[in-house]
Amino acid sequence: YLSSQNLITPTPLEACKKKIVFLGTEITKANPDSTTGWKNNWGQAASTLENDYAHLVSNKLRKVVHSNYDLDQLYLNSEAWEKSTNTQVLETFFPDLIDRNADYIILQLGDKIINDNELAAFKTKYIALINWLKNNNISAKIVVLTSFYPNNKASKLNQTISEIASTSSVYGVDISNLQLIKINTQTLNNSQVVPSDSGMKLIADLIWEKIDPYPNCPIPKLSVSKTFICKGATTTLTATGCSGNILWTNGKEANPIYVEKGEYSAQCSQSTCKGINSPKISVFESQDCGATCDEGIAKPNAPSSYKGGIDINNCNIIEGWALNESGFGEASTVDIYIDNKKIASTIANLKYKDNGLGKAFFNDEANNRGFRYVLPDSVWYKDGTTRTVTAKFGGTSTFMFNFQPNQNNTINCPGKGLGYCGEKIIIIDSIPPISNRFSKSLIVYPNPTRGWVTVKVWEKKNEKGTLSVVDSNGRLIFEKTKDGKNDDLTFEFNFPKRYTAGTYFVKYNSSTQNDMKKIIFKR
Repeated sequence: YLSSQNLITPTPLEACKKKIVFLGTEITKANPDSTTGWKNNWGQAASTLENDYAHLVSNKLRKVVHSNYDLDQLYLNSEAWEKSTNTQVLETFFPDLIDRNADYIILQLGDKIINDNELAAFKTKYIALINWLKNNNISAKIVVLTSFYPNNKASKLNQTISEIASTSSVYGVDISNLQLIKINTQTLNNSQVVPSDSGMKLIADLIWEKIDPYPNCPIPKLSVSKTFICKGATTTLTATGCSGNILWTNGKEANPIYVEKGEYSAQCSQSTCKGINSPKISVFESQDCGATCDEGIAKPNAPSSYKGGIDINNCNIIEGWALNESGFGEASTVDIYIDNKKIASTIANLKYKDNGLGKAFFNDEANNRGFRYVLPDSVWYKDGTTRTVTAKFGGTSTFMFNFQPNQNNTINCPGKGLGYCGEKIIIIDSIPPISNRFSKSLIVYPNPTRGWVTVKVWEKKNEKGTLSVVDSNGRLIFEKTKDGKNDDLTFEFNFPKRYTAGTYFVKYNSSTQNDMKKIIFKR
């Protein structure tokens, strides 16, 4: 059982505080010393109090917890404890730490050890200190720092401190190599080497990795069932590597999700850590213009109360109506298809001609359930081919009937398309440059003298064109935008060494044209 004498019950004021303690040598807290030339009362040799490692950590913690807690800070110098051989009664050295119930304790000890005999005694009393701190600060995260001296000067000391951290089940932080990473030291009059501002920041960053109340969540790994989909279709995105929920950049919080073309990223959504966005994954529309398209995802049938149809369809507009007899006041969504490829969704919330719907359904609200979709000039189906136009109730597999039974539901729209006519392939190998005879706009060829791939595309002046290169999983490996100049734009890129031989896709996109090549890359 627990005796009430062993329980620490914080006062209401204490319950609203986070407490952090720093206990260490001169780089933690140093009083003015004329013999060394140190004139301040903070960690040597930071330029200001705010720039020593202890205050950097404290200030960062304050920003994180300020909305819920005040921050109680304590900075102590360990010199008396380190020099003394009589350290059995720790209360005499650290009375402020008795039942302090700190949340974080940072220990930076041992810089005064000069021989093996001192090191053996130091190890024993350091372990005793950690155990005493644990008993007086039950919930504390304790972080143990090595000496700031590099291993070529203090290898035994640093190894011993690392062993103490491991056997005591506290967090260990190695700061002994910072002098070797970056010039961040100052030498005082007694030749003591201590960190300046840059070194202090490096130490603070290493400590923060251990005590951050809200560390970074794992970064999820994304996969897509189909990188290339038909126009208007959807594909499945899945994220793995998270123990909690998944939050996508499109605002959805589910896993997996169904998406149309676009770029997507996701992060783990947990209350105990900060979500970090994953690398983006891309979904592209297929450029094969000859085949019909099955969306590949089963959709429910619409309820029998859903009614609607197409009244007019031509190369300029598609008009019709859609409503729900169970709720005339609610606007319905309509999915418009050409050759079984969804090209658009629209809302049936327009005034219908001659109030015909109100008369037919004996409800005046039905007169506001018309829809109209204007067909853009430059689209893939405006290519002189006869196409079939249909419509479904939004998100369902149910086709509308035609309000006029004899309405023709085919269109033939010549000449304004972007010329998507199947897949264009070029082999990239150690061969002379080859232009693609199937396309007048986008030319891809290797440059064996430089080891790069070159892409040329003609573009109008003042039009911005973007070239993207993705792998077969939709991962973007190159992207660049240039301004047109009524001449060829030249893009050059090199496959990074981490990318292996395989299939890649080069895509060019501007407001005037879209084109794509498949590259079979060989190293």
